[in-house]
Parts: sequence; structure tokens; C-alpha cells
Amino acid sequence: MYFKTMFKKIFSGVANFIVPPICLCCGKPMIDKEIYICRQCFLKLEKISPSFDIIKYQFHENSFISHAISLFLFKEDNPVQVMVHGLKYRQMRNIGKFFGRMIGFEISKRIRDNFDYIVPVPLHISKKRERTYNQSEFISKGISETLNIKVMDKCLKRVKFTQTQTKLNREQRQENVRGAFSINQKFADNIPGKNIIIVDDVVTTGATILECARILKEESAGKIMVCSIALAE
Repeated sequence: MYFKTMFKKIFSGVANFIVPPICLCCGKPMIDKEIYICRQCFLKLEKISPSFDIIKYQFHENSFISHAISLFLFKEDNPVQVMVHGLKYRQMRNIGKFFGRMIGFEISKRIRDNFDYIVPVPLHISKKRERTYNQSEFISKGISETLNIKVMDKCLKRVKFTQTQTKLNREQRQENVRGAFSINQKFADNIPGKNIIIVDDVVTTGATILECARILKEESAGKIMVCSIALAE
């Protein structure tokens, strides 16, 4: 195992010397210790201030949600969009962990409540088969690595295939996801009284998150926190 690990490090170092990694957003070569995105592009990411009330703005003070953290604003042709696209459609799973660790750090700074489980928003089985993975699970793994909280990736099931929400308004999105999720009964006994973090890649209208939160609250979950890489304008 030691020699295998050393070989990987040496091979990676040689490969980076021959073909330096490039920034996913601008395509320029990255310098040492930069991962996925160069410093210049990272500084273009529009951070969401901790003082911004996501629950009031995005969830209309819905009583299901106790806390909400999103790192950046999501805009078209912005580095955040490029990174999320790489995570979802280009097999760049570790981008999820990269942002997940950032989210975990923000949770440790801002939130005093303790949380018991992390639950990624599930994909429908047909979509997961197409992509081969769920991007929200990798974000959850990054949070888990930072906070040492267990990920229950099979807690929720997506039982209804929903059309893409890109072109839908808030009311249409709410109707689109109604009844789309259910509890995996194997995990039902783990939920009552437990504080849970729901994780998604991008929160748009919040309809998907609220439906997941509603299902968990029906099973007597405690506090619900929502975390995402980005928040749509």
C-alpha cells in the first residue's frame, strides 16, 4: 500500500510537470496548491454574506428550515456555473468534496447546534444510472470529512421522475416535486428527534429542498439545515 501511494504521488507530480493542470473556468495553467480553479477565477465567485437571510429570501421563513448556508450566488457564465457543470456532467466528483469541505468549515464557524446526519437530495434511479453518481452525495462527503457527521445517502428515495425545473416558475416547481420523495423505511427509525443537514448542489426556488424537509419532518426529524454550493438569484 505504501509503494502504491508513493507511485501515485510520483506519477501525479511527473504528469503535472509535463502537462500542468489548467483552471476549469479560464483554461490557464494553475500554480502549486490551486485545485480546479485558479485564484483569479476564485475571486470572481460572488460569496453570499453570512448576514444574508436565506431562509427569509428563498424559503419564505418556512418553519421546516432552521438554518441555511449557500456559499455563492449562481449566475450564468460565472465560474460557479462552470464548476457545478463539471461536478454534475463531466465526472468531476471531487469538486463536490472540495465545496463540501468549504461548507463544513462555514457550518463550524456559524452554527452552534449539533447535527446528527447529512442527507443528500436523491436523484431518480434513471438519472443516477445515466450520470453514474449523485453529485450531492459528494458534497455531503466533503461536509462529513470536515464535521465528522454520518452521511445517510439512502435515507430519502426519489420515487417520481420529474421534468427538468430549469424553465419552471416557483409554483410549477412546487407542483413538479410534490410527492417526488419518500423515506426509505430501513432508515425511518433513525430520524425521530435527530437534527439533519439536507444537501443539494444549487438551490433555485427551494421547492425540492422544502419537499425533502417536509418528508423528514413528517418522520419527526428535529432541526433541519439546508446547505448548497450556490443559490440562484
